[in-house]
Amino acid sequence: MLLKERASNLTAGGLLAPWEQKLDEAVEKNLVELVDATSGLAMVMSAKDDSEQDLMKKSCVLSNKVMKHGYIKKMEEKGFLLDAQAKYKKAMEMDPKNSLAKMMYSYFCKNLNEIESATKALK
Repeated sequence: MLLKERASNLTAGGLLAPWEQKLDEAVEKNLVELVDATSGLAMVMSAKDDSEQDLMKKSCVLSNKVMKHGYIKKMEEKGFLLDAQAKYKKAMEMDPKNSLAKMMYSYFCKNLNEIESATKALK
């Protein structure tokens, strides 16, 4: 976690604010420990030698193939979105104050509506 980014995530609102609030609650209850990942990210983003560049190219190709031939197809299936939508709806029913579940539920509803609209437009 980039600790220096936390304050701006909370004040900016948007997608990360509910996550940051839940994280604060977990830290207060000693369920998680925050660790600054800045130095690790700096190492990952540093200049690479030829062998490191070659490995990164290979990993990019592999990641692309997995996304193209597996994950994206599953995401495009209507059943996946319905399952995810049902999961977050159940989470909202169990805890009506769960803002993350509300956000994710609305996200999957929006995606499902977009897929249905695109399907109707293509007919």
